[in-house]
Amino acid sequence: MEDYWTWHLVPEFKDFIYNSPYAEIASELMSAKKINLVIYPVTTQRLALKNVEDGLRQIFKDGHQNNVIDKMQTRKRLYELVDYEKYSEFDSSIFKFSKKGHE
Repeated sequence: MEDYWTWHLVPEFKDFIYNSPYAEIASELMSAKKINLVIYPVTTQRLALKNVEDGLRQIFKDGHQNNVIDKMQTRKRLYELVDYEKYSEFDSSIFKFSKKGHE
């Protein structure tokens, strides 16, 4: 099979393809052993922002978030997707916050 996509020419994108959980997630969702992954950045952004807009309208209308909680991603799932624990370790290795000198 010939690859006409240029994703492999961008090192950061190649890293994303090989080292992110998205291919595995897509494979699980489609119950497939192999998938061809295509990323639609503007489509996913528009999809996300439409849901943000709908959620904020509902919160404004109701005055609380109780009616949109079931539409929200759980913190647990968010932390799994972004590998929060690993990022936290990296973050603390490059930045040591101190209140000293910030009085």
